[in-house]
Amino acid sequence: MDNRRLRSIIFKLRHRLSNNDRKRLQFYLGNHILQRIQDYPTIAGTLNLIGSLLDKNDINDKDLSYLINAFDEIHCCDAANFLREYRNQNRANPSIHNLSKSMPPLFWNHPQSISRRCDDKNYNEATIRHKMKLLEKCILFFVLLFMVINTELLFFSLWNNIQFRQIEEENLQFMKMIKAIKTKQNENAVNLNQSESKLENLGILISTHIRAGSSENSGS
Repeated sequence: MDNRRLRSIIFKLRHRLSNNDRKRLQFYLGNHILQRIQDYPTIAGTLNLIGSLLDKNDINDKDLSYLINAFDEIHCCDAANFLREYRNQNRANPSIHNLSKSMPPLFWNHPQSISRRCDDKNYNEATIRHKMKLLEKCILFFVLLFMVINTELLFFSLWNNIQFRQIEEENLQFMKMIKAIKTKQNENAVNLNQSESKLENLGILISTHIRAGSSENSGS
């Protein structure tokens, strides 16, 4: 029996199963599969498991009840509904299914179509890788530019702080100088007042002596 279309559907089914789903399925069907298949709850192991069911004719393109019931029992509703939809489509459109069997090279597995899909996939992957590399380079460029700008800003900030401190120190020295000059001027003013006072006293003393001498001369 040609089960290529069914195998294609089962191959698409692999993305609907989580790791826990695969483990539960292999545990549930443990009595019907080989031990070596049970020991590998991976995507490949699950495909081998379902492939063994196909080989033993437990499931086929017309009867998927065994596998659907298994998915229902392990509460994997998404996979069960996916297979039910496929089964219902087969029942509703048997002529299309028969046509796909009779003419697989033209409609389903044409080598040029497969090659074209593979080429498109490889082209898309290469384009994505190229864009990712460009994105990484752009991100690296902006990171380096950000680091350079921050370094320059830090340098200018430090330089401005140094200049500001120097200006503050110069202003402080200048204020001290002005204070010292004012203090010296005050001292000079005090000394000048003292000198003027001394000169004034000396003048008074001289005037007194002169008057006293004149009085003595007049009396004699």
